[in-house]
Amino acid sequence: MLSARAGESPVRLRGSDLAGPAVEAALRSAAQTTGRDVDVALAGSRDARRALENGTADAGLIFLRSGEELPSGVRAVPVAFFAGWVSVPKACPADELSLPQLAAVFGLEAAASYTRWGELGAGGEWSERPITAKALAPKVDLSLQLFRQKVLGGRELKAEVALSDSVEALWRDASREPGALVLSGAPPPASAEMKVLLVAGRRDGVAFGPTPENLRAGDYPLGLTLWLAVRAESVARELLTWHFVLGEEVAAAFAASGWVPVPRSAREQAKLEWER
Repeated sequence: MLSARAGESPVRLRGSDLAGPAVEAALRSAAQTTGRDVDVALAGSRDARRALENGTADAGLIFLRSGEELPSGVRAVPVAFFAGWVSVPKACPADELSLPQLAAVFGLEAAASYTRWGELGAGGEWSERPITAKALAPKVDLSLQLFRQKVLGGRELKAEVALSDSVEALWRDASREPGALVLSGAPPPASAEMKVLLVAGRRDGVAFGPTPENLRAGDYPLGLTLWLAVRAESVARELLTWHFVLGEEVAAAFAASGWVPVPRSAREQAKLEWER
């Protein structure tokens, strides 16, 4: 059905560069299974959106800002989620925190300012233990930008927050800090001896973990959705072509890059809905 035909123009997929080189390579590889010439270029979400709007792209992997709508004449399905992971040493008695509590640890202008674990509800020997807040520098991944946007309203971090220039340095340093509270864009490695906390949107709210199901439902408050947005005429004309973006090869590349891919069942359902 979709075998290459002489003179046929390539299908143009643009998208966010934050997906990373492994995802771009997987997209190129998976695109070959369509039998069509698929032109893949991940140069930025905003560029991809503009290309969708002006017709120079057939599809885009894009983020939507809070309150932002899709361009006119575009359909979209979620492909993967970026999550901010909150981790502490395994010995820490805390199992969950809320966004206001995290703001009080990391934020310069938050309503409260916490410096000791007792202020987060930890008792015993942890009560007077200092909190050592750690995160990745913005150039490394999205986690700090996401946190500042969703939790701090764009305001500044405390000067005491230690920013690491690499994932390796973050977990190496965190594993040496008995009171570490770490914000990252991927779960901690086993070697760090850390555990992932559940996070609630409100101080008295229900806390959730960064699972695919919770991210898809919008229950985990530190998540960001990457959408496959396709011009309506391209959905009709190249229907099965877009299935490769929702396939296992691309999902595995997202997972290996620290992202949380949409559950397979949801991706299969999206394919069926597009075929109607």
